Amino acid sequence: MRGLIRNLNFLAVMFLIFMGDTSKASERFPDQAIASNIGETGFQDNESNASKSYVTGMMNGVHLSILKNYLVSDVTYENEIPLRKKQKSSGNSQYKNISDFGILVRLSNFSPRVSPQDWKDWSAASTKAHPSFMKSWMMADFDNRHRVDLAQLDMPEKLHEDDAHWGPFVRDKNLENGLIHYESVQSVDDNPVGHVEYFYQKSSRTTILCKTHRVHVAPFDTYDECQHYFFVPDLNVMAEAFYTKADLPRWNEIESQIKKTVHSFINK
Repeated sequence: MRGLIRNLNFLAVMFLIFMGDTSKASERFPDQAIASNIGETGFQDNESNASKSYVTGMMNGVHLSILKNYLVSDVTYENEIPLRKKQKSSGNSQYKNISDFGILVRLSNFSPRVSPQDWKDWSAASTKAHPSFMKSWMMADFDNRHRVDLAQLDMPEKLHEDDAHWGPFVRDKNLENGLIHYESVQSVDDNPVGHVEYFYQKSSRTTILCKTHRVHVAPFDTYDECQHYFFVPDLNVMAEAFYTKADLPRWNEIESQIKKTVHSFINK
């Protein structure tokens, strides 16, 4: 549950950054690694080098070498403040424990930013008024600060009890995209949070929270966002992916591709 709540903070940070107010984002969520412009973390100045250089560290005893052009922002090491701009970390990072890192890939092919056109496309997508970049780009976060509790994830009903102000929830009689589906009876206009849906698979403990929001200025359109929470055995950590509901049918592919990418970071 803490992970899902923390995701709301993450998306709020994204919104403040997209609105150009990084100072408020830093004040409101000091535990988040916030770059002065998301995606510009000190290594973007030489995009070609980003595809050849790595950030190293360990997560739950697994040695990682993460290609820099995958990273959304700087890796956060245990007991360290997230690095800003070109400030360098002390010590050998190869043996330092990573508490959190996030990656960014195109949804069309799950590739990171490699070419100048990739960086240009990302820059254009990330400057829009709300997180509409999720239609073409996907972020995934790996946060080791909240320990995995698979037993807790086996009880979606408890999630609903904890978030009663979003419900009550009704279970769909049919599976949707192979997932158990719980939907709030509240419409997009009944609750400031918007219309809320949960999607769940018991065998894998996958939990996806989707929200549909109303824009409160003309033309009063709606937009949606999904937070996809699943277990990555290679790192013994929960991953959280962010995209729109249009890509929900791809949830299994998204999990597989993220796990494949993470596996490529492991030092063999």
